[in-house]
Amino acid sequence: MPDSDDLSRAEAALVAYLESSIERDAMHARGLIRVLVQHHLRRGLTPEGTVVALKSVIARVEWPEHADSTHRRHSQGELVNWCIDEYFARRRSDTK
Repeated sequence: MPDSDDLSRAEAALVAYLESSIERDAMHARGLIRVLVQHHLRRGLTPEGTVVALKSVIARVEWPEHADSTHRRHSQGELVNWCIDEYFARRRSDTK
């Protein structure tokens, strides 16, 4: 189970991932989302609360200059979708 330090590291890594102009590794980002979701599920956050927590992390991103608004919205939407998928996958596995 991730603790607060794991969450802080995952949030910082996610911000760095989004700020990076290098080729992105989607599996790495999904792993960071997994840590965030596990932490917030353990705290009892709803799916909506977990998405809000993710969006607060995304709000800290200083996007590269080449990242236009369409790119930013796509990246954010993809992360939110992964967050929702992970939330319900974790919740299903916890209830089995």
